Amino acid sequence: MAHFVVVIYFVSIVVGCSALLLFWIIYIKSKIQIIKQYVIFMLLYTIYLLIQIFNIYMRTVIQHSSPDVYIFSNFFYFVWFIFFIYETPYFFHALLNISFTKLNKIIFGSMSLITFILLIVPFIVKNEPQEILKIIKFELQVICYSFFMIVLFYIVYLIWINRKKIKGEINKKILNTIFKLCVIFLPGFLADSFSQKLQVEWKIIPYGFEFSIFFYLTWNIISIIYVVQYFISRTAIVRAPTITQEFIKKYSISEREREIIELIIKGYSNKQIAETLFISLQTIKNHVYNIFRKVGVESRTKLIEKINNFG
Repeated sequence: MAHFVVVIYFVSIVVGCSALLLFWIIYIKSKIQIIKQYVIFMLLYTIYLLIQIFNIYMRTVIQHSSPDVYIFSNFFYFVWFIFFIYETPYFFHALLNISFTKLNKIIFGSMSLITFILLIVPFIVKNEPQEILKIIKFELQVICYSFFMIVLFYIVYLIWINRKKIKGEINKKILNTIFKLCVIFLPGFLADSFSQKLQVEWKIIPYGFEFSIFFYLTWNIISIIYVVQYFISRTAIVRAPTITQEFIKKYSISEREREIIELIIKGYSNKQIAETLFISLQTIKNHVYNIFRKVGVESRTKLIEKINNFG
């Protein structure tokens, strides 16, 4: 069974790195900001896998028992949690085109800060490596993993309440898939919180196995399948269509609307457009609605396609 775990990790890393490379190439060509954020998000998950592999390697292959080694690896778990807790909800807000409010920043920022404090505390209150490791393990398994589950439940909730507001068939398909994956793997994530008992004490599952690995592998396989559809839906962006005077005249596009369309072509979200033009988010939404109404489209993709095919 140990070989099975190694194979799963190896396949997951290969598929995950392939997906990361694919999305990064698309970002370089298209400059779509959400793809860049997706790459950062999945890079964090890949780093988690690498930490896991290191931990398993030290325990099973080298069989190193020194607490210093595990303090070292657990240190990286803490660093990972610090970034993951904040970056994950931020990414999904951007994916859903929902503002990451000040309250969101305070809540998830505080959780990241608490995680950072937890990392420091054991080294202050204890001197013995064995005692430090004991505290760190407790903090990771109880507090940090609780934060992880809070973030996961929040993502599921966020997608669920905004599922009808998602624009574009590809976006809907991707987010619906993410929602289903999170629900399906939720019992597995809960089981991962008891991995020590399941793997070492009860020996129900092989050492090092986590359901989150299957989630990562499945997610990346689906990402690679969807990326072609998503990329095709954005090909107009890649080709950088030009807004002609004829188009502006035919659809009575104002100067402000032209500026907004140019930013839409570059892949800017409503929030990014508002920040760039120093206009309120609601005003941008009104302008976008008017542009869609004038041109006779229902999405950004259709708008760009119409500009590309105009004349």
